[in-house]
Amino acid sequence: MRALILRLVTFLALSAWLAVVPADASAQTQKASRAEAGAPTVVQPEQVARPERHTLSSDGIDGTVTVLRTGQPFPVGGSAFAQIKVSNETKRKSVDAELVLKSETAAILNVSGSRLNVREEGGGRVARLKQIRKGKPRTVIVEVKLQEPETPGENGRQNRLHVTLRAPGSTGETATLGWEVANCAGGFYSEVVKVREGSGAGISEALKAVQTRDKSRPGRWLFPPKLGRARATRRCVRRARRWSYQRGRYVYRCIRYRTIRPKPVVVPGAAPVEYERSVFRFAGSFVRSRVLDRALDRRRDTGWATRRVSQNLKGFLQQDSTPAICTGAIQFFNYFDDKMAGFVKRVEKIDDMADKSQRLAVLRTDEAMTAARIAEAEEAEPGGHPGWGTEPLDLPQAEQNQGLKHQIEKLAQTTGDAGLGQRVANAEGAFAALKAMSRYYKSDAGKALDKRSRAAMYRALSAIEAADYIGALDRRYSDLHHALIGSMQTLRQAHGRSCKCDG
Repeated sequence: MRALILRLVTFLALSAWLAVVPADASAQTQKASRAEAGAPTVVQPEQVARPERHTLSSDGIDGTVTVLRTGQPFPVGGSAFAQIKVSNETKRKSVDAELVLKSETAAILNVSGSRLNVREEGGGRVARLKQIRKGKPRTVIVEVKLQEPETPGENGRQNRLHVTLRAPGSTGETATLGWEVANCAGGFYSEVVKVREGSGAGISEALKAVQTRDKSRPGRWLFPPKLGRARATRRCVRRARRWSYQRGRYVYRCIRYRTIRPKPVVVPGAAPVEYERSVFRFAGSFVRSRVLDRALDRRRDTGWATRRVSQNLKGFLQQDSTPAICTGAIQFFNYFDDKMAGFVKRVEKIDDMADKSQRLAVLRTDEAMTAARIAEAEEAEPGGHPGWGTEPLDLPQAEQNQGLKHQIEKLAQTTGDAGLGQRVANAEGAFAALKAMSRYYKSDAGKALDKRSRAAMYRALSAIEAADYIGALDRRYSDLHHALIGSMQTLRQAHGRSCKCDG
């Protein structure tokens, strides 16, 4: 008999174990599969809400006070909640109980529950629960508005709530709840104000500038690029027999072609540059539109998105301070980033072309100065310059950061015309200097230059003009990029520094 009982007990234990193990294994398998599939991960431990409980008792009436905490401070101006569960542990069928709620800093906003009477008393509130039946506990929810203490006390920057549970007419037992507070919204809002008065203040002007034509420009090239025309041709690589309704018989027709793209035709005497044709083609559209980029037209996706983000960002910067200003801000910026992808790509394209055009302008200016010195040497010594073809000329190396106007001034100096040099030096900006060079180039003095120097100067001025147009557009985009993307990056960083509260 004893052996039978032992077997029965063993069987039941084994059955229970087998019933539990598959469920455990299944749960672990599902968890592993979610992790492998890239499912959203669980919130970090320091952000998980954990209950904090306090127990109270008074004359057979028990209470449990529960507060959820994540380890992060609570925002000033936000709300915190406490749940109080009151049960009847006496021998009577029903009893009444009272909850006395007091706080030195926080404001008690609301006390809610069934069959509850709330009154003001001694700077706090007294909530009376009527007829609490045995086995049917009652729940009371208390909402407090957290405020920043004027001076931190012995408990730091805390808002404290004293909860006393008592039977009517008795002293009762008290539990003290504390919430660490931080002015997250206030700190972030101060950063929002700085951005509003800084980079964000230029959003409207920067957007308007990108959409405006530069009326000081003629809408045509002063020095049209002379690269020659490289036309693509097609060569038949496959023919087939087809019926011709016009001829009434079968004919052989080409059904597959191969496109032959010739190399760019560059003006003789100028060293070919890989990206030269793309620079002039890119600049040409802005010459005609007077530095107006049609990529930001309101009828195009990039233009529509840029205007929409500009309006939303200005609205965000103009809002008043609110305890919930931290909430949803990152999602707001993520939405902006998604919509501004086309704009950012356009900025990168313009930056790249601006860099290439600057390098091309420097290269062509150096070539023009070399040609001018060779011409001067040949004029002084008919046999030619001794360094030409054998030794490199001792020329100062031009730097890209010297500016386009500086390149034009150097070209003007090679002409030996003091008046031209003065006019170029006094010009306001590179384009005004280009106008002065254009007038000189068309004058008799410009036509009197030797053929090699004149051609090299033209190529240099054409490259400088292309760089000036692309540079003007690049500056406009840089201003708009700083106002939009720069503002959002600053706000993201400020959010990471300030918004460390639960709310």
